[in-house]
Amino acid sequence: MKEIIKNIEKNKALVVGTWKSKIWQSVANLLTENFDVIKTSKSSLGIEMLDILDVQSIKKFIRNYREKYGKETLKTVFLNSGIMNSWDTINRSNFFRRANNWDPTINTHLNNIMLVERLQMAWIIDTDTKVIYNASVQIVDKKKGYEDYAYMKRLVSSLLLNDDRWNPTILCASLVKWTAMENNFKKKMNKNWNNWFGKFIEENMPHGQPSLADIDNAVEQILIHKEETRGKLVFVDWWSINNNKDKSMLNNDFFYDKKKNSLLSVS
Repeated sequence: MKEIIKNIEKNKALVVGTWKSKIWQSVANLLTENFDVIKTSKSSLGIEMLDILDVQSIKKFIRNYREKYGKETLKTVFLNSGIMNSWDTINRSNFFRRANNWDPTINTHLNNIMLVERLQMAWIIDTDTKVIYNASVQIVDKKKGYEDYAYMKRLVSSLLLNDDRWNPTILCASLVKWTAMENNFKKKMNKNWNNWFGKFIEENMPHGQPSLADIDNAVEQILIHKEETRGKLVFVDWWSINNNKDKSMLNNDFFYDKKKNSLLSVS
């Protein structure tokens, strides 16, 4: 990526997440060398605020962006806003009840779409903007107890992929080393939280579990190959792909090859 965009004025990149997310911070740091990065987080100090659950906050962000950057568009948007809401499966009636009651668990996911919509309506992004949505491998590799989380990630991914106004790529990672995700899963495993899940972590955490560096490298490869990855899923966890029972869901998508630091076709 350095060779591709060095010697030109830095383009703008927006990284949206929460201050506790190491993935959010890691990707933002990765992009800093080649992009003028706008890091936003609802709860962080010293960083531009953007609460995607608050329409007024989004409008204020758009006004501030226009005042600061004029007509310049964002070249990259990295969305890492989501909540792990386990053990509360969303059925149809429950989904609409919770949505109508402005349940933040649901709306944190859905408002990723509202943010992208409003950025597009304000001409801050266009079809040339690479939108990377950090979903989860659960969107194809289902795990018991995470049905609602997987459902919301699939829904947002589908909405992004099926809108031809955007250039989306869905990033699919599983358990990521050195993140709160890993620590939480280990705690559950230590409590013998369902033998099947403990076995899953025991077998797969030491082998091929993505690291923050793997996430960063995959993002970099997506940006290098922004057109080839338009409307595609990019998997960072090869184990989940290799063991996924429903390979019919994969449509010439990609997985990140750690050894070669490149994207290879799943098919």
